[in-house]
Amino acid sequence: MSSQGPKPSKPSKPHPHSSHSQPNSRAPNSSSSSSSVTSHLAMVELKQKILTSLSKLADRDTYQIAVSDLESTIQTISHDAIPMLLNCLFESSNDPKPAVKKESIRLLAFVCSSRGDTTFNHLTKIIAQLS
Repeated sequence: MSSQGPKPSKPSKPHPHSSHSQPNSRAPNSSSSSSSVTSHLAMVELKQKILTSLSKLADRDTYQIAVSDLESTIQTISHDAIPMLLNCLFESSNDPKPAVKKESIRLLAFVCSSRGDTTFNHLTKIIAQLS
């Protein structure tokens, strides 16, 4: 029985270790995978924040708050998020409400003036959107 005692404990130890060692052996992949998931979730959250602020442009009571939020977001956004921001602004520039359309176009200009280095590659699409 003493020989059976160590055998179950040895397999049970390697079994948890093997399940732990697999994630540890995959730590760089799972780390980069979890990092990309975290990055994706942050991008989804940022997009939702931008869309919420853009929707607030339609209401006179929340208009100025939305403008401030969007300008702050534009100034602090990462280079990777610029295309997503531009797409949100492109969509809102087609809004039937004149205030939303006007502010979206002004914000496109604001993005270009404040983030020219990162928007240069998107300039053709921005100009086409304004035409």
